[in-house]
Amino acid sequence: MIYNGISQSIGGFIVAFSIGWKYAFAALGIFPFLMCGIGIMTTGIKLGYAKSVASYAKSASFAEQALGNIKVVVAFGQEKREIDNYVKHLDEAKKQGQLGK
Repeated sequence: MIYNGISQSIGGFIVAFSIGWKYAFAALGIFPFLMCGIGIMTTGIKLGYAKSVASYAKSASFAEQALGNIKVVVAFGQEKREIDNYVKHLDEAKKQGQLGK
């Protein structure tokens, strides 16, 4: 997709310079600001995605730990506590996922 976008941009500038050079120079002046905005947006998306993945990994490891020790959890009647802890971790992961949207 990146190569497609770059090739479309270059092709658009070539067509713009061949048809109307005044508009092409105006668009060329705005291009650096556009690239800065895209770079900032991309960085924000990457950070949000990384936080979301880390949160889901944390909740998954908690669930794996609880399932691995299921005999102990059942023996002491702590099913409700483990479910609440997992839901708490999962809610954090959902919040991180929604921040990226």
